[in-house]
Amino acid sequence: METNVKMSEGDNKDFQIKHLEKEKVIENIGGIVLVSFLIIVGIGGNSIAICVFLRNFKPSTYRTFIVSLAIVDLVTDILHNKTKLRQRKQI
Repeated sequence: METNVKMSEGDNKDFQIKHLEKEKVIENIGGIVLVSFLIIVGIGGNSIAICVFLRNFKPSTYRTFIVSLAIVDLVTDILHNKTKLRQRKQI
């Protein structure tokens, strides 16, 4: 049994747009995976560095410097790379 469903012009355009969006995501999948990996590794690594330096090292300028770098890098990973990821999905 065959069903003939005619799409209106608006539905056809929506279908074409969604199809093109899927094609763009497939084209950019390598970049999406890379940025996702960098986010995960960056958040994990910086969190570990912050915990280790705050727990195991005596207060010093060295500890303050390393912890400050890790915090700045953590914030950058979260904000900047998340924005990059969002842009990759929208291209």
